[in-house]
Amino acid sequence: MLKNQNIALLFICGLFILSSCAPRVPFTQTIRDENKLSDKELKKLQFYVSHDIILTKGEKKQDGQDIDDGTLVLTSGSSMDQVVIKAGTPGVVEKVIDNNKIAVSFEAPGKYLVFGDPQGKNGRYTLLAADWKKNRGVTNYGGNSFVLNSGAANTYIRFKMRKLNKLKRSVRYAKGRKI
Repeated sequence: MLKNQNIALLFICGLFILSSCAPRVPFTQTIRDENKLSDKELKKLQFYVSHDIILTKGEKKQDGQDIDDGTLVLTSGSSMDQVVIKAGTPGVVEKVIDNNKIAVSFEAPGKYLVFGDPQGKNGRYTLLAADWKKNRGVTNYGGNSFVLNSGAANTYIRFKMRKLNKLKRSVRYAKGRKI
């Protein structure tokens, strides 16, 4: 009997813990409008990226030639820098661009990506780029031009949202009436 009560108590505690966790939901223009979120309030929200984002910047170095110990040495090279932002990485709003775009930073200040509802259809705030070609975007990140990974156009931001229904309850007991 005592074992069943302990199991029931654990089950109730588990339900309470699960119900207290706020789910991560896509951030949309509808949510922003319905809740009349100000710039200051947006900067207080914790956002999370939905999918991996890979930013790539590559440079080809100048070709050269040299003679070393009687051998002709031809040199060519290139360098590649990548920034990887894994799915679920937390970010904060660095600046509000307009009524349907925000700049979200996932690392140092000044390094941010722009998310928004470009068609104004009250949809998800998706990753925006200056230019999209064959599902790969080009964006400015920290003052440098980077190419986004294939499929990055489907990346959006999420945030935690919890609804609390407050009920004020007043209980009164009737004492009864006598003649």
